[in-house]
Formats: sequence, C-alpha cells, structure tokens
Amino acid sequence: MLKIFEKTIHEVKIRCSINLLLKYAGQILIIAGVIAIIAVMTEKLLALQLINQNTLTGFGIFFAALILVLWLYKQPSKLQISILLDERMGLKERFSTALKISDQHDAFSEAACREALNKAQSLNLQGHFPIKLSKGWVYTGTLWLIVALLFAFMPQKDLLGIQSRKDDENLV
Repeated sequence: MLKIFEKTIHEVKIRCSINLLLKYAGQILIIAGVIAIIAVMTEKLLALQLINQNTLTGFGIFFAALILVLWLYKQPSKLQISILLDERMGLKERFSTALKISDQHDAFSEAACREALNKAQSLNLQGHFPIKLSKGWVYTGTLWLIVALLFAFMPQKDLLGIQSRKDDENLV
C-alpha cells in the first residue's frame, strides 16, 4: 500500500520536473535568442563571418548543457513535492506529514499514513499538475522569429569597409 503513496509522489515529481525543464529551456533560449540577434546583426552590418557550423554547434552544446545543469540542480525533493501536493489538492498537509512520520511506528503515524494512502488512491493529478509551457515561451518564440527574419531579410552592409578591402585585395 505504501507503493501507491510513493507512486503518486513520483508521478507528481515527473510532471514538475518536465515543467521545470520547459521553464529553464525557455529562459535559456531567450538568452540564446538575444545573442543570436546580436550575431546576425553584426554579421549583416559589419560583414564579419560569425555564424558558421562550428559556432552554431558550440553554442548549441553550451546552451543545452546549461539547461541540463540548471534542470538537474533544481530538481524538487520528495518533501517539496508532498508539500506541493498538499497545497494544490487541498489535502491539509496529509502527504507531507505522512512522508515525515512514515518511519515511526505508533498509532498516530500509522493512522496518518493510512489516511494519506487512501487519499492517494483517489487523486486526479492531471488536472492539478498539468504539463505546460510557461509564459516566457511567447518571448522565446518572438525572439527566434526576429532572428529568422533578420537573417532572411536584413540586407548585407559593410559599415567598416572590411568586405571592400577584401575585394580590392582579390583584384590585385
């Protein structure tokens, strides 16, 4: 019967973990989008070659690793999950109390654990713990749309004269 309690906490942890991953991915991709806008504008305005396969791969690996490290570092504990369960489901600290006193063997502890287990059997987690994108994803999508539009439609300029000097050297 204790497996039901652990299974409920595990399911909520997975849902919270996915939401956490989506949150950090959105935030890091906003930073990456700003850097990409700067890189595209620098390349288009100054005629400098910044964007190539190596830089894209390097930045992709860096930002993916940053997302992964943040996600792994901020994983919620069982106690945090049980408190969140209590709050969202209106369980009046049943899960967090049962988690803290589950190793004790007195009448109160066993009754509290039994009550939490009975509640765990009838919970609908999907409605209270939805997996969804955070509001920051609107900014992420907008920034990356701007990157794509700049890359596709911004005309090439040579404000520093670098390209014209290269062309003159090639003529000689």
